[in-house]
Amino acid sequence: MSTTKYELRTGRPAPNPFSDPGQYNADPAEVRPARLGDVHDAISRLRDLGSVDDALAAAARTFAPAGHFARVLLSRIEGSLWVPRHWHSSELEHEQERGLESLLAALRVPLCSTMVETQVVRRRTSQLVEHAQTDSRTHHPFVDAIRTRSYIVAPVIVGEEAVALIHADHGANRHPVSEADHDIVRHFADLLGLALESIALDARIAAEREQVRSALARAESVLSQQGTPSLSVVLNARTPAPHALQPASHPWGLSDREAEVLALMAEGLTNRGIADRLFLSESTVKSHVKQIFRKQGASTRSESIAHAWRHTRWQELRAS
Repeated sequence: MSTTKYELRTGRPAPNPFSDPGQYNADPAEVRPARLGDVHDAISRLRDLGSVDDALAAAARTFAPAGHFARVLLSRIEGSLWVPRHWHSSELEHEQERGLESLLAALRVPLCSTMVETQVVRRRTSQLVEHAQTDSRTHHPFVDAIRTRSYIVAPVIVGEEAVALIHADHGANRHPVSEADHDIVRHFADLLGLALESIALDARIAAEREQVRSALARAESVLSQQGTPSLSVVLNARTPAPHALQPASHPWGLSDREAEVLALMAEGLTNRGIADRLFLSESTVKSHVKQIFRKQGASTRSESIAHAWRHTRWQELRAS
Protein backbone atom coordinates (compact mmCIF):
# COMPACT_ATOMS: atom_id res chain seq x y z
CA MET A 1 0.00 0.00 0.00
CA SER A 2 1.33 3.44 -0.90
CA THR A 3 2.54 5.63 1.94
CA THR A 4 2.57 8.82 -0.12
CA LYS A 5 1.48 11.85 1.92
CA TYR A 6 -1.15 14.01 0.25
CA GLU A 7 -2.09 17.56 1.04
CA LEU A 8 -5.30 19.09 -0.24
CA ARG A 9 -4.63 22.68 -1.24
CA THR A 10 -7.50 25.11 -1.05
CA GLY A 11 -8.10 28.46 -2.61
CA ARG A 12 -9.16 31.69 -0.97
CA PRO A 13 -12.83 32.69 -1.28
CA ALA A 14 -13.69 34.34 -4.55
CA PRO A 15 -16.95 35.95 -5.64
CA ASN A 16 -19.31 33.80 -7.66
CA PRO A 17 -20.23 35.72 -10.82
CA PHE A 18 -23.50 33.74 -11.01
CA SER A 19 -24.58 34.29 -7.40
CA ASP A 20 -27.12 36.72 -8.79
CA PRO A 21 -29.95 34.65 -10.35
CA GLY A 22 -30.44 37.39 -12.89
CA GLN A 23 -26.95 36.79 -14.22
CA TYR A 24 -27.41 33.03 -14.35
CA ASN A 25 -30.68 33.36 -16.22
CA ALA A 26 -29.11 35.54 -18.88
CA ASP A 27 -29.26 34.34 -22.47
CA PRO A 28 -26.48 31.69 -22.82
CA ALA A 29 -25.64 33.15 -26.23
CA GLU A 30 -24.73 36.40 -24.44
CA VAL A 31 -22.85 34.84 -21.53
CA ARG A 32 -20.87 32.05 -23.23
CA PRO A 33 -18.42 34.19 -25.30
CA ALA A 34 -17.34 36.09 -22.19
CA ARG A 35 -16.86 32.86 -20.24
CA LEU A 36 -14.82 31.32 -23.04
CA GLY A 37 -12.64 34.41 -23.20
CA ASP A 38 -12.05 34.23 -19.45
CA VAL A 39 -11.17 30.53 -19.75
CA HIS A 40 -8.60 31.22 -22.46
CA ASP A 41 -7.06 33.94 -20.29
CA ALA A 42 -6.91 31.48 -17.38
CA ILE A 43 -5.12 28.89 -19.51
CA SER A 44 -2.59 31.50 -20.62
CA ARG A 45 -1.82 32.32 -16.98
CA LEU A 46 -1.40 28.64 -16.14
CA ARG A 47 0.80 28.11 -19.18
CA ASP A 48 3.06 30.95 -18.07
CA LEU A 49 3.78 29.20 -14.76
CA GLY A 50 6.25 26.98 -16.62
CA SER A 51 5.80 23.90 -14.42
CA VAL A 52 3.32 21.04 -14.74
CA ASP A 53 2.95 20.74 -10.96
CA ASP A 54 2.47 24.49 -10.53
CA ALA A 55 -0.14 24.60 -13.29
CA LEU A 56 -2.10 21.74 -11.73
CA ALA A 57 -1.87 23.32 -8.27
CA ALA A 58 -3.25 26.61 -9.59
CA ALA A 59 -5.87 25.17 -11.95
CA ALA A 60 -8.83 25.05 -9.55
CA ARG A 61 -8.44 28.55 -8.12
CA THR A 62 -7.78 29.97 -11.59
CA PHE A 63 -10.68 28.24 -13.33
CA ALA A 64 -13.39 28.86 -10.69
CA PRO A 65 -13.78 32.63 -11.31
CA ALA A 66 -12.87 32.34 -15.00
CA GLY A 67 -15.49 29.66 -15.66
CA HIS A 68 -18.06 31.28 -13.35
CA PHE A 69 -18.27 28.34 -10.94
CA ALA A 70 -18.69 28.51 -7.19
CA ARG A 71 -16.54 25.43 -6.55
CA VAL A 72 -13.85 23.56 -8.47
CA LEU A 73 -11.86 20.50 -7.48
CA LEU A 74 -8.78 19.18 -9.26
CA SER A 75 -7.97 15.54 -8.52
CA ARG A 76 -5.02 13.47 -9.68
CA ILE A 77 -5.40 10.01 -11.21
CA GLU A 78 -2.76 7.89 -9.50
CA GLY A 79 -2.85 4.31 -10.70
CA SER A 80 -6.40 3.09 -10.03
CA LEU A 81 -7.14 5.84 -7.49
CA TRP A 82 -8.96 9.15 -7.81
CA VAL A 83 -7.23 11.48 -5.31
CA PRO A 84 -8.60 14.99 -4.55
CA ARG A 85 -5.69 17.43 -4.45
CA HIS A 86 -6.66 21.09 -5.02
CA TRP A 87 -10.03 22.55 -3.93
CA HIS A 88 -11.28 26.08 -4.52
CA SER A 89 -14.58 27.42 -3.24
CA SER A 90 -16.23 30.83 -3.11
CA GLU A 91 -18.18 29.61 -0.08
CA LEU A 92 -15.39 28.79 2.36
CA GLU A 93 -16.58 31.56 4.65
CA HIS A 94 -19.95 29.82 5.10
CA GLU A 95 -20.37 27.59 8.13
CA GLN A 96 -21.56 24.62 6.07
CA GLU A 97 -18.29 24.65 4.14
CA ARG A 98 -16.06 24.44 7.21
CA GLY A 99 -14.33 21.10 7.56
CA LEU A 100 -14.94 20.22 3.92
CA GLU A 101 -11.24 20.39 3.08
CA SER A 102 -10.36 17.70 5.62
CA LEU A 103 -13.15 15.45 4.36
CA LEU A 104 -11.94 15.73 0.77
CA ALA A 105 -8.29 15.33 1.78
CA ALA A 106 -9.13 11.95 3.32
CA LEU A 107 -10.70 10.59 0.12
CA ARG A 108 -8.77 7.93 -1.81
CA VAL A 109 -11.35 6.62 -4.21
CA PRO A 110 -10.79 3.32 -6.08
CA LEU A 111 -12.03 3.69 -9.63
CA CYS A 112 -14.60 0.90 -9.72
CA SER A 113 -16.25 0.08 -13.02
CA THR A 114 -19.70 1.53 -12.24
CA MET A 115 -18.52 4.96 -11.08
CA VAL A 116 -19.05 8.07 -13.22
CA GLU A 117 -15.44 9.14 -12.73
CA THR A 118 -14.20 5.73 -13.88
CA GLN A 119 -16.10 6.07 -17.15
CA VAL A 120 -14.74 9.59 -17.59
CA VAL A 121 -11.18 8.29 -17.20
CA ARG A 122 -11.65 5.22 -19.40
CA ARG A 123 -13.56 6.92 -22.18
CA ARG A 124 -11.71 10.24 -21.84
CA THR A 125 -14.96 12.18 -22.07
CA SER A 126 -16.75 14.54 -19.69
CA GLN A 127 -20.02 13.91 -17.86
CA LEU A 128 -22.80 16.11 -16.47
CA VAL A 129 -24.33 14.48 -13.37
CA GLU A 130 -27.81 15.96 -13.06
CA HIS A 131 -29.02 14.22 -9.87
CA ALA A 132 -25.91 13.64 -7.82
CA GLN A 133 -27.72 12.64 -4.62
CA THR A 134 -29.72 9.83 -6.20
CA ASP A 135 -27.51 8.74 -9.11
CA SER A 136 -26.24 5.22 -8.34
CA ARG A 137 -23.04 5.88 -10.30
CA THR A 138 -21.75 8.65 -8.03
CA HIS A 139 -19.33 8.14 -5.15
CA HIS A 140 -21.69 8.99 -2.31
CA PRO A 141 -19.06 9.89 0.34
CA PHE A 142 -17.86 12.56 -2.11
CA VAL A 143 -21.35 13.77 -2.97
CA ASP A 144 -22.37 13.80 0.71
CA ALA A 145 -19.24 15.72 1.66
CA ILE A 146 -19.80 18.56 -0.80
CA ARG A 147 -23.65 18.34 -0.69
CA THR A 148 -23.90 19.04 -4.39
CA ARG A 149 -27.14 18.79 -6.35
CA SER A 150 -25.40 18.39 -9.69
CA TYR A 151 -21.88 18.63 -10.99
CA ILE A 152 -19.68 18.29 -14.06
CA VAL A 153 -16.57 16.14 -14.24
CA ALA A 154 -14.07 16.23 -17.10
CA PRO A 155 -10.73 14.47 -17.70
CA VAL A 156 -7.45 16.28 -18.23
CA ILE A 157 -5.70 14.33 -20.99
CA VAL A 158 -1.95 14.44 -21.57
CA GLY A 159 -0.96 12.37 -24.57
CA GLU A 160 -3.36 9.43 -24.41
CA GLU A 161 -3.65 9.32 -20.62
CA ALA A 162 -6.13 10.92 -18.21
CA VAL A 163 -3.86 12.43 -15.56
CA ALA A 164 -6.41 14.49 -13.63
CA LEU A 165 -10.11 15.24 -13.17
CA ILE A 166 -11.88 18.59 -12.96
CA HIS A 167 -15.09 18.73 -10.91
CA ALA A 168 -17.17 21.91 -10.95
CA ASP A 169 -20.56 23.06 -9.62
CA HIS A 170 -22.40 26.21 -8.51
CA GLY A 171 -22.30 25.34 -4.82
CA ALA A 172 -24.36 23.38 -2.31
CA ASN A 173 -28.10 24.06 -2.47
CA ARG A 174 -27.78 26.41 -5.41
CA HIS A 175 -28.91 26.18 -9.00
CA PRO A 176 -27.89 23.07 -10.96
CA VAL A 177 -25.22 22.99 -13.62
CA SER A 178 -26.32 23.23 -17.24
CA GLU A 179 -25.20 22.01 -20.64
CA ALA A 180 -23.62 25.44 -21.19
CA ASP A 181 -21.60 24.86 -18.00
CA HIS A 182 -20.68 21.41 -19.31
CA ASP A 183 -19.23 22.95 -22.47
CA ILE A 184 -17.14 25.38 -20.41
CA VAL A 185 -15.67 22.68 -18.15
CA ARG A 186 -14.94 20.38 -21.07
CA HIS A 187 -13.26 23.21 -22.95
CA PHE A 188 -11.10 24.16 -19.98
CA ALA A 189 -10.05 20.54 -19.34
CA ASP A 190 -9.09 20.07 -23.00
CA LEU A 191 -7.02 23.25 -23.04
CA LEU A 192 -5.40 22.41 -19.71
CA GLY A 193 -4.23 19.06 -21.10
CA LEU A 194 -2.68 20.81 -24.10
CA ALA A 195 -1.04 23.40 -21.85
CA LEU A 196 0.48 20.66 -19.70
CA GLU A 197 1.83 18.91 -22.80
CA SER A 198 3.35 22.17 -23.98
CA ILE A 199 4.96 22.85 -20.59
CA ALA A 200 6.38 19.33 -20.45
CA LEU A 201 7.70 19.59 -24.02
CA ASP A 202 9.42 22.89 -23.25
CA ALA A 203 11.06 21.28 -20.23
CA ARG A 204 12.30 18.32 -22.32
CA ILE A 205 13.67 20.65 -25.01
CA ALA A 206 15.45 22.75 -22.41
CA ALA A 207 16.99 19.63 -20.83
CA GLU A 208 18.07 18.28 -24.22
CA ARG A 209 19.56 21.63 -25.20
CA GLU A 210 21.52 21.72 -21.96
CA GLN A 211 22.84 18.20 -22.59
CA VAL A 212 23.98 19.19 -26.06
CA ARG A 213 25.62 22.36 -24.77
CA SER A 214 27.39 20.38 -22.08
CA ALA A 215 28.66 17.81 -24.62
CA LEU A 216 29.85 20.57 -26.94
CA ALA A 217 31.59 22.40 -24.13
CA ARG A 218 33.49 19.24 -23.17
CA ALA A 219 34.43 18.54 -26.78
CA GLU A 220 35.51 22.12 -27.43
CA SER A 221 37.65 22.03 -24.30
CA VAL A 222 39.55 19.00 -25.59
CA LEU A 223 39.78 20.02 -29.24
CA SER A 224 40.77 23.64 -28.61
CA GLN A 225 43.98 22.39 -27.01
CA GLN A 226 44.94 20.73 -30.30
CA GLY A 227 43.88 23.50 -32.66
CA THR A 228 41.35 21.22 -34.42
CA PRO A 229 39.20 22.94 -37.09
CA SER A 230 35.47 23.36 -36.52
CA LEU A 231 33.21 20.36 -36.79
CA SER A 232 31.09 21.88 -39.55
CA VAL A 233 34.19 22.44 -41.70
CA VAL A 234 35.22 18.77 -41.49
CA LEU A 235 31.71 17.37 -41.91
CA ASN A 236 31.08 19.46 -44.99
CA ALA A 237 34.55 19.00 -46.51
CA ARG A 238 34.23 17.09 -49.75
CA THR A 239 36.64 14.36 -50.81
CA PRO A 240 37.95 15.00 -54.33
CA ALA A 241 36.14 12.72 -56.77
CA PRO A 242 38.16 10.64 -59.26
CA HIS A 243 35.68 11.54 -61.93
CA ALA A 244 32.78 13.93 -62.31
CA LEU A 245 30.04 11.38 -61.70
CA GLN A 246 31.28 10.25 -58.26
CA PRO A 247 29.33 12.00 -55.45
CA ALA A 248 31.03 13.76 -52.56
CA SER A 249 31.59 11.51 -49.56
CA HIS A 250 30.79 12.18 -45.91
CA PRO A 251 31.50 10.25 -42.71
CA TRP A 252 29.32 7.14 -42.13
CA GLY A 253 27.95 7.43 -45.66
CA LEU A 254 25.86 10.48 -44.76
CA SER A 255 24.16 12.30 -47.57
CA ASP A 256 24.89 15.98 -48.16
CA ARG A 257 21.70 16.95 -46.38
CA GLU A 258 22.35 14.61 -43.45
CA ALA A 259 25.83 16.10 -43.05
CA GLU A 260 24.28 19.58 -42.96
CA VAL A 261 21.77 18.45 -40.32
CA LEU A 262 24.51 16.87 -38.20
CA ALA A 263 26.62 20.03 -38.38
CA LEU A 264 23.67 22.12 -37.18
CA MET A 265 22.95 19.60 -34.42
CA ALA A 266 26.52 20.13 -33.31
CA GLU A 267 25.84 23.87 -33.11
CA GLY A 268 23.10 23.11 -30.59
CA LEU A 269 20.08 23.73 -32.82
CA THR A 270 16.82 21.90 -32.12
CA ASN A 271 14.90 20.10 -34.86
CA ARG A 272 12.74 23.21 -35.25
CA GLY A 273 15.81 25.43 -35.49
CA ILE A 274 17.38 23.15 -38.10
CA ALA A 275 14.14 23.10 -40.08
CA ASP A 276 14.03 26.91 -40.09
CA ARG A 277 17.70 27.17 -41.10
CA LEU A 278 17.42 24.68 -43.99
CA PHE A 279 13.85 25.59 -45.02
CA LEU A 280 12.59 22.09 -44.32
CA SER A 281 9.63 20.72 -42.40
CA GLU A 282 10.30 19.57 -38.86
CA SER A 283 9.16 16.04 -39.77
CA THR A 284 11.77 15.93 -42.56
CA VAL A 285 14.48 16.98 -40.11
CA LYS A 286 13.35 14.27 -37.68
CA SER A 287 13.66 11.73 -40.50
CA HIS A 288 17.21 12.92 -41.28
CA VAL A 289 18.17 12.74 -37.59
CA LYS A 290 16.84 9.19 -37.42
CA GLN A 291 18.92 8.20 -40.44
CA ILE A 292 22.03 9.85 -38.96
CA PHE A 293 21.57 7.91 -35.72
CA ARG A 294 21.15 4.66 -37.68
CA LYS A 295 24.28 5.21 -39.79
CA GLN A 296 26.39 6.23 -36.80
CA GLY A 297 25.01 3.57 -34.46
CA ALA A 298 24.00 6.36 -32.05
CA SER A 299 20.88 6.52 -29.91
CA THR A 300 20.93 10.14 -28.63
CA ARG A 301 21.89 13.56 -29.97
CA SER A 302 24.75 13.81 -27.48
CA GLU A 303 26.15 10.45 -28.62
CA SER A 304 25.78 11.43 -32.28
CA ILE A 305 27.64 14.70 -31.74
CA ALA A 306 30.36 12.92 -29.76
CA HIS A 307 30.85 10.52 -32.69
CA ALA A 308 31.17 13.51 -35.00
CA TRP A 309 33.77 15.19 -32.81
CA ARG A 310 35.81 11.99 -32.57
CA HIS A 311 35.72 11.66 -36.35
CA THR A 312 36.85 15.27 -36.70
CA ARG A 313 39.80 14.65 -34.40
CA TRP A 314 40.76 11.49 -36.30
CA GLN A 315 40.69 13.30 -39.63
CA GLU A 316 42.94 16.00 -38.18
CA LEU A 317 45.44 13.45 -36.87
CA ARG A 318 45.54 11.70 -40.26
CA ALA A 319 46.23 15.00 -41.99
CA SER A 320 49.06 15.92 -39.59
